[in-house]
Amino acid sequence: MNIILKLRENIIMKKWLFIITGTLLMAVAYKTIYDSVGMITGGFSGISIIVRRLSVYLQHYTMEKAKYTSNSIMYIISRVIPEDGIPIWITNISLNIPLFICAYKERGIYFLKDTLAADVQYEQKEIEHRDCKRQLDELLQKHGYVHDGHIFRVERSNHDKIVLFCHFGVECVILSHLIEMSPMLLWHNFVALPTSVTTAITEEREEGIAVFRINAFGDTSHLYAGAQPISFAARFCECYRDDTRH
Repeated sequence: MNIILKLRENIIMKKWLFIITGTLLMAVAYKTIYDSVGMITGGFSGISIIVRRLSVYLQHYTMEKAKYTSNSIMYIISRVIPEDGIPIWITNISLNIPLFICAYKERGIYFLKDTLAADVQYEQKEIEHRDCKRQLDELLQKHGYVHDGHIFRVERSNHDKIVLFCHFGVECVILSHLIEMSPMLLWHNFVALPTSVTTAITEEREEGIAVFRINAFGDTSHLYAGAQPISFAARFCECYRDDTRH
């Protein structure tokens, strides 16, 4: 009996490990690659990306119309739709509800619980990613730069300096949001070591419209100047036989 229970526990743990790992990888892929660059996949997730993109355009359009007309419908739509569009997780869950019902009837409550757990894990990662970008936009807006699609509207031009302290992973998400690219490219092809400094500046080449450019990434010159060792963290072995992280 104990052996059977032990085997059952191992099977359940293995199953949940696969669910969590698979969902995490899928969430990272959708938020950092597909949604970031506007790529569309098949299935409900692809439809969810389309809905989010279209709702962003609709929200911006109705907001502009509401400024110059007294159309109450336009005003209501601009207020109901979130600034970042209808979240992917809302559309995804809404479309999956009929499938959940069918799964419950065909496969039972345990299969439904596993599916719901995977959906919750997926949506949690999306919420964390979106919150990071939202808080960054709120910070920049306080300093006079409002994120508007692919550019930043300048409401108060200034030379303010903002200093953020964060890990390399979050740094890549922040930079990708500023320059409109997938953080996956930064995570895999760039490296910012501990205590390194990255600098992003605004350029207002057209009055009222600013974009961000990165003029320093992962700078460690201050460590050289202070004769301090540079950490190997975040890096992998330069040669396979090296006695460093693989």
